[in-house]
Amino acid sequence: MLIGRASVAVWQALERRTRLWLRVYAEQRGMVASGRLARGEVRSLVGAFLEREGLEGMLAWLGEVADGELWGTRVWLGHRGVQVPAAADLGWAEQVRHGRLRRLTEAILAALIPVVTGGQGVVSGGALALLEAAAHHPSRN
Repeated sequence: MLIGRASVAVWQALERRTRLWLRVYAEQRGMVASGRLARGEVRSLVGAFLEREGLEGMLAWLGEVADGELWGTRVWLGHRGVQVPAAADLGWAEQVRHGRLRRLTEAILAALIPVVTGGQGVVSGGALALLEAAAHHPSRN
């Protein structure tokens, strides 16, 4: 599953080069360039779902519908008006001072599926890098 500011090009590359059944929730592309983030106008469907279901509820649901997730969390954070420290992306929950973000980091670490979080790079260049690495992995030959 891809969540965040994923581009159509990444989605197409994943569809074309893998045998994955892919779920994509792309939202708020251009939120920085348009000024929506700076003006506090970012709204997120995923963020609203997370608030409704709670952290554990959302991650449990994701575990039912996906085997793994690449989540560009900046849309959710913009929706919440939170700036993210790198420690959250790295899973260093004990170094995250923002309470809700720390709880999210802890819940991701405890999730039943692998969840990789970060900025737009996770659902763009990071996803493409995974494709390249998989194409050159010995088990694929």
